[in-house]
Amino acid sequence: MEHRVRKSVVHMIGCVLALGAVIGALPAGAAPASQAGNKLVLAFYYMWYSPADFTNGQMLDVPTAPYDSGQAATIERQVKEASKAGIDAFIASWSGLDTPSDASLAQLLDIAAKGNFKVTVYVETGAVMQRGDLTAQLQGMLGKYASNPAFLKWEGKPVVFFWSPQSFGGAAQWQAVRQAVDPGNGQVWSVDTTDASYLDVFDTIHLFSAGKWQADTDVAQVDAQWRAQVDDYNKQHGTQRLWTAGVTPGWDESRIQPPRANPKAFPRRDGALYSEEWQAAIASNPAWVTITSYNEWYEGTEIEPAVSFGTKYLDMTADYARQFKGNPPPAPNPAAGSCAGGTLFPETGFAICAPMESYWQQYGGLQQFGYPISDALDEKSGLDGNWYTVQYFERAVFELHPENPPPYNVLLSQLGTFQYKKAYPDGAPDQKQNQEAGQLFPETGKWVGGAFLQRWQNNGGLFVNGYPISDEFQEKLADGNTYTVQYFERARFEFHPENAAPYNVLLGALGRLAWDENQWTQPDCC
Repeated sequence: MEHRVRKSVVHMIGCVLALGAVIGALPAGAAPASQAGNKLVLAFYYMWYSPADFTNGQMLDVPTAPYDSGQAATIERQVKEASKAGIDAFIASWSGLDTPSDASLAQLLDIAAKGNFKVTVYVETGAVMQRGDLTAQLQGMLGKYASNPAFLKWEGKPVVFFWSPQSFGGAAQWQAVRQAVDPGNGQVWSVDTTDASYLDVFDTIHLFSAGKWQADTDVAQVDAQWRAQVDDYNKQHGTQRLWTAGVTPGWDESRIQPPRANPKAFPRRDGALYSEEWQAAIASNPAWVTITSYNEWYEGTEIEPAVSFGTKYLDMTADYARQFKGNPPPAPNPAAGSCAGGTLFPETGFAICAPMESYWQQYGGLQQFGYPISDALDEKSGLDGNWYTVQYFERAVFELHPENPPPYNVLLSQLGTFQYKKAYPDGAPDQKQNQEAGQLFPETGKWVGGAFLQRWQNNGGLFVNGYPISDEFQEKLADGNTYTVQYFERARFEFHPENAAPYNVLLGALGRLAWDENQWTQPDCC
């Protein structure tokens, strides 16, 4: 966990002073012309977590389910989530050969290769130097991994990121390393610094801080000035150095122990900061955008799904990644024209189908159903074979039934039934009746009790959740952990004892699962 520990306030102040000198020397100007090429979205990524890390009180927020970074199921989930959000690659923290991070990198690359995802390394310079000669370490790492099909390449060249270059030395010292490791400049090296002299050696400068060193830092100005700095360098030297902009959803390291002097705390403002960062980055027309971070939970920069904000920041990332890469959002289905006029959610770029919105608001809104993750579209139901206008949300799929009077003109698809029958065609094993202050449902012969019954009663009851179709049982979920779950016709309840009430009972993201699998329309599913 060297990278987290070494982000000192002394270094941060040095960065601010250096940036001030750069900005003072640069001319203000209009945004540059469009830059051709394959634009990339990259996220800094860490593989040092065990479930205990999420219960030690040092994090402002926690994942929707604690996880072990070493579990293949965890990595597979994270790669899939990142890819769906428009992220092209993880920049994985690496501390040297034969370290735990080295083993993690090998595992990550193998999993990423199966998912057509890319990975590069974030060389933790000081930590790598403790393992031996820096040049030899880099040569060894590239020899082991650069040929892996998942290793990130830019125009055919392997890409390597470097943290804290001053731990080794200035541009002159790095020039000798580059000459030994990459004498023909057949690689692309990116360095975290505000010292423009490193452009003599490195192909691009990135800012792990995303240019946000103080609460009042104008990130738009930082990005514009660095864009101008890179352009000016290229003009003077006849080079093609890249401009890499950074974004972060927020930062709060106030709970880290031992305490840091003057800990950074930049509130997320419910996504407003992330929007500002992305807008500034896109306006500066970079070749790459780095996200700080996918899962640095200790510093509070994560966009990975969390208890307090769900998939909000992944959904926002998907929207801004489309804008950055010049890809238009999916076109709405003309057959769903009656859905126009609903509230638009910038977090995902989708508006709620207008006739569905009152149901969404009345029966739990964001907490119960999550954000819309699709436009309205026409689909054939897997239950009755009929066609309906539907819309996918994170935890549900809404159906329009104009043949019914309100409020029954909006119904939820039976995602719980679909996923349960798919996973357990003969019924889940080892089910246990929970009769603790419980209720028996004769319609299905299943009991609901304890925290699950309280959640069912307080969040729409039968109309929203449907009947229980299983008793409680243990299920291993996508994060690799096992939880007590219970399936209802329209939902899966999950018990998370690591969370305080009411977050100890969470609804499974069955809407997103169905959307990702794209199998809900099979006519003989249930």
